[in-house]
Amino acid sequence: MKQLWGRLQWQSRTRGMSPQEIKQFKRARIIADAMEGKTACPEELPARMLATYRPVREPLYLISQVQRSGGSLLAQLFDGHPECHSHPYEIKIGKPDKTVWPEFSPGEAPEEAFAKLFEHDCISFHRNGYRKPGRGSKAKGQDETFPFFFLVRAQRDIFLHYLAGVPQPRPRDYLDAYWTSYFNAWVNNQNLSGEKKCVLGFTPMLAARPESVEGYFAAYPEGKLVSLIRDPLRWLASARRHQEKYRQTEQAMEYWTVSTQAAIANAGKWPDRVRLYAFERLITDTPAVMRDMCAFLGLRYRDSLLDPTFNRSLIAPNSSFRVDGKGIIKDVVARPLDLEPEAMAYVEEHCRELHTRALALAGA
Repeated sequence: MKQLWGRLQWQSRTRGMSPQEIKQFKRARIIADAMEGKTACPEELPARMLATYRPVREPLYLISQVQRSGGSLLAQLFDGHPECHSHPYEIKIGKPDKTVWPEFSPGEAPEEAFAKLFEHDCISFHRNGYRKPGRGSKAKGQDETFPFFFLVRAQRDIFLHYLAGVPQPRPRDYLDAYWTSYFNAWVNNQNLSGEKKCVLGFTPMLAARPESVEGYFAAYPEGKLVSLIRDPLRWLASARRHQEKYRQTEQAMEYWTVSTQAAIANAGKWPDRVRLYAFERLITDTPAVMRDMCAFLGLRYRDSLLDPTFNRSLIAPNSSFRVDGKGIIKDVVARPLDLEPEAMAYVEEHCRELHTRALALAGA
């Protein structure tokens, strides 16, 4: 009855019009409906995204080591690579802590799996924009906020729709469903299309948990793990400025030591899947390191890998020190050390030999 009434109204309004006039009238009505929010509106987006999403089944390539060692920088260097689905922040799919690799029960309900994997950061980023400046960044433009539009409802619907076509999901299926839902629900994602080879992102300290690394490689037998090794003295100087918990030298260096020991152990256990790189060499010889890393990951080298970006927009470094400008700041490896002699002596005595061993594996 409603359709009949609508057709009668249309016939009465267009009676006597020429085909060209009817076409113009129809176009004007469509524009008017859009202006009033009746069509081409945000409410239509979840359904459209559900109908047009692109599956993401590529393996996850993971960057992981102790914080303040260049993990965010490295992920941002890969941000715009057309062969990567690049995660825009730290990957936090582990619960109750991001360093814990997620596990799934046989036959786990998709709704429960989604709740387990869901990253709450996307809500605050959607509301407030993406912003991760360094605490010392004071130069003009370094505190800028980047738009990040993300529809959680669409993400949930895509996740459930994906798994509806998988009769008996394995852990990898849950993860594929999650990355499919994440990158397709990110409305202004500038890097969704193209021939992809991987999902790539950073999770600090996950690589320091042996059980998490085991779980990661069980889910992704073709996965690749990259760990950056930073000079312990410069790491301590940066970490102290970043968080109060690093003020006590012995406690702080325990984080660095655990991470570096784990990196060495992982490289020994999975020599074909794990690669170590010196943070300082990444800064001072970026092209050579990125070329070598691309060869390890099976990606094509591009000059765009030399500048950190967020969603393909140039971004300031996540530095603990005051910096000027964007891109890679070379003097990060040459700043004066703001450390007392006792702290420097402790680091040299307890961490230098371990650092030397790690650099040997990193080829530095």
